[in-house]
Amino acid sequence: MVYLTDCADGERKAVIEKYLITPPESFVQIKSPFVLFFYYQALMGLGKNETVLDNIRDIYGYMLENDATTCWEGWELIEGDYSRSHCHAWSAAPTYVFGNLFLGVKPLEPGFTKVAISPNLNGLKWIIGSVPIPQGRIDIYCKDTGEYTDLQITLPEVVEALVTVSKNTRVRINGESKQTF
Repeated sequence: MVYLTDCADGERKAVIEKYLITPPESFVQIKSPFVLFFYYQALMGLGKNETVLDNIRDIYGYMLENDATTCWEGWELIEGDYSRSHCHAWSAAPTYVFGNLFLGVKPLEPGFTKVAISPNLNGLKWIIGSVPIPQGRIDIYCKDTGEYTDLQITLPEVVEALVTVSKNTRVRINGESKQTF
C-alpha cells in the first residue's frame, strides 16, 4: 500500500520495489485473492506484467482446475470446509487486470466519456473481452495473426476513444476500418 500511494521515495522505495518483485520467504505470504488486486496494481506499475499473468495462471488456474465458475475467498479448496465463500466478488482481481492491462482500457475523462485504449497481448496469441462503462460496454478483440495484429473495437457512439497500438496493427472501430498502423 505504501508503494501504491507513493508514500516512499529514494532508497525506501527501491527496497519496497525489490520486495514486491521478489518477496523474501520469511515475509508473510499473500494468502487471499482480495490482496492480489493491490499486488497486481503494484506489479503492473513496475512493468512486471508477466509476473502478474503467471500468478493469475497459477492461482486462478487452480480454481478453474477445480471447476470453479466464481472467484473464491481463498485459493485452497478444503473438502467440506464451508467457512470460506466460493463466490467472493472482491477476489476477482483478474477482471480488473484484463480490462486494464490486456485490453488496455483506461478512462481519460470522468464517466468514461473519453477513454484510452491500448491493448497489449503480453505474450498471449489473442484476447477478447468487454469492459463495462456507464454508457454500455467496450468490446475488444485483439489477435496476433503472425503477419499483423488484428484489433477490433466496439464502443458506444457517445464515447471518444484514443487508440494507441504497436506497428503493423489493423484497426476496426465499430466495424469501420481505420488506418493501419
